[in-house]
Amino acid sequence: MPCMRRFPAMVFVAVCFPLSGCYSAQEEALDRGVAYAKNALERVGSDPLAAASLESTLEMGGGIMSYLYAGMPDDPSFPRFTTGRPSQPWTVVVREGEGEREFVIEGYGEDLDSPRKVERVTLPENLPVPR
Repeated sequence: MPCMRRFPAMVFVAVCFPLSGCYSAQEEALDRGVAYAKNALERVGSDPLAAASLESTLEMGGGIMSYLYAGMPDDPSFPRFTTGRPSQPWTVVVREGEGEREFVIEGYGEDLDSPRKVERVTLPENLPVPR
């Protein structure tokens, strides 16, 4: 009977342990990059300081990438960021979406024709900028 209690745990380890090697450092970095961009843009809609920072960046002639670069972690494993189309594997692309104030965040791996991960963020019409 004691062996039966450990059976679910043994199955979990037998299934998950081999699969854990399938998730590469590049995939993890890409996921972190997409999550960073999504969180940074979502924060603009709820955090007055983030909204003011974006507004200031735009007033000074920068774009959404300038805003994202300013807060990006100093981490050499972080993926490349770009707009438009990816030119290299393991790149995060941030572009304007079809809707007004919508941004699409795409994480590309080896295949530059289809993203591995896609997120969308729509900024509110009125940003919570302190006046």
